[in-house]
Amino acid sequence: MAALQLPEAMMVLASKGFKPKTEGAKPPKVQRREPGPAQAPQPDAGAPREVSEAVNARILSRILTFSGVPVALALCLFPLFYYLKVVQKVDLPMGLVYTVQSLVFGAGLVGITWGILSASWDPQRKGSAFGLDEVKQNFPVLWDELRKK
Repeated sequence: MAALQLPEAMMVLASKGFKPKTEGAKPPKVQRREPGPAQAPQPDAGAPREVSEAVNARILSRILTFSGVPVALALCLFPLFYYLKVVQKVDLPMGLVYTVQSLVFGAGLVGITWGILSASWDPQRKGSAFGLDEVKQNFPVLWDELRKK
């Protein structure tokens, strides 16, 4: 097999690679301005706010509950459908199996969103068990933040 011959100009360009240019390169000029007494650093209004550890733990436990239960149920339905079809010889239409599995796994996906929105975002308030009041309180906040972007 013959080697590929490149024109001289392309060989020079190809031989440079991705290495930084060191010969004759000047270091970039960095101008740092220290805030003076009249210039106090201002917090960025668009900066993300920190979420407390209590709220993080509350959100995680709700996500695991509201998404974990449907996913665990869906995983238990696989052997149940197999048992009904193979051992009990029940004629289950595959469309029914697909629909049920899709709905249960879909409930797991919705459970992630519900777990976030149904948690109380106030560190001092635990919130209700199902979280309907918290969703009514948290959804407008989320919607306003999304509309700003």
